[in-house]
Amino acid sequence: MKKFGGKQNKIGDVITYKNFLSTSNEEEKAIEFYYSNINKTEQGGLVEVISKNGKKIDKFSDAIEWEVLHKSNTKFELIEIDKSYISNIDDVLLEGAKPIKLTKYTIKEK
Repeated sequence: MKKFGGKQNKIGDVITYKNFLSTSNEEEKAIEFYYSNINKTEQGGLVEVISKNGKKIDKFSDAIEWEVLHKSNTKFELIEIDKSYISNIDDVLLEGAKPIKLTKYTIKEK
């Protein structure tokens, strides 16, 4: 099991964010935030959100973030943990770059 949200989690667990959840439709932007967090805390993971009710707010926020907000206390189910996700797969396949691996969590809004 991996730590997610400050505790050990397993597939099927329900995760609730007490505050609103800010996400991005753009994976590259999410990976930038991942590296920013890693540099500050030495902890992090990429979270893919499968959303039903998230609201796109790119008209009101930084346009390059493609931001999507979820209300406080929205419940999500942890449906996948990929411990060897390759964040630069296109570069690896097309240019032979060294793979950059990280843990990717996939959560689905309930």
